[in-house]
Parts: sequence; structure tokens; C-alpha cells
Amino acid sequence: MKKIFLSFLFFLISIPVFSFQFNSYQWGESYDDIRMKIRSDSKSIMAIDDDRVLKYADRILDEDCVVTLEFSPISKELALIKIIWADKGIAEDMKKILVEKYGEYKKSNIFIEEYRWQSAGEFDVIVLEYDYAGTTLTYYGGDSYRKYRDEFDKFYESEKDIF
Repeated sequence: MKKIFLSFLFFLISIPVFSFQFNSYQWGESYDDIRMKIRSDSKSIMAIDDDRVLKYADRILDEDCVVTLEFSPISKELALIKIIWADKGIAEDMKKILVEKYGEYKKSNIFIEEYRWQSAGEFDVIVLEYDYAGTTLTYYGGDSYRKYRDEFDKFYESEKDIF
């Protein structure tokens, strides 16, 4: 079981650290292209939110999970991937592997189980967090996430003008 877990995690996060790839998705890839990939993998999309969010059920590390892909609101490019498991037992093994691969994490609050690995870039971040509700692993896509934040601010500023 540990061999499968290690093999999968090393596949999941490729070198360099923040050039991570999941299911052949690439940072900055278009919403439409990824939606077609999900369907071609015979996955059922659970939720679609205005061409900005795709969610689908999957099974990773022998556990059911939900994968959420978020896209920039204007250019519709992949910027964030979040994987959520209902089981928090996965987290400790993941933390050990992430520490081994990327070094020590940063922890901002001793009372919250949240661990961060961050490169020199402000938005190149991997976050592992867990509590009684489960485990969440989030990848922020560097320049793609920066673009997402910029577009998000512009998009919602223009929405305010409508109302």
C-alpha cells in the first residue's frame, strides 16, 4: 500500500516543485480543453460554475475524493487545483512525503493543521490541511494563479458597476 501511495504522489507532483501536473492538466490550460479531458476519462462532472469551476468525483490513493479545478474568470485558464478527501488519515503520510520531496513546511498557527510549501514566488504554493472533516490538498499555479487573482479583482469590480 505504501509503495502505491509513494508512486502516486511522486507522479502527482513532478519536479520542479511548482510545475506540478495532475491528470495531464497544465497550468494555464483552457476550461474547454480540461472539460473535454475529464469527459474522455469517463469522469462525471459534478458541478460547473460559469466556466470558472469544474468538480468531479475521483478515487485517489484508494480513497474517494472530489477534485476541484478553478479557472481565471476572464481568460478561463487553469489556476488552482484542490483535492478533498473525507478521510483525514491520508494527511500524515502526505505530509511526510511532501517534507521529503520539498523540505520543511511553514505552519502559521500551532492550533490548525495547515502546512505550506512555497517557492520564491508569491503564488507558487502547495497547502495541505486537515481536521475532523477530512484532508484538503491545494495547488496554486504560480503565474496562472497570479493572473487568476488579477482577473478575479477586475471581474468582480466590473460586476459591482452593474448593480
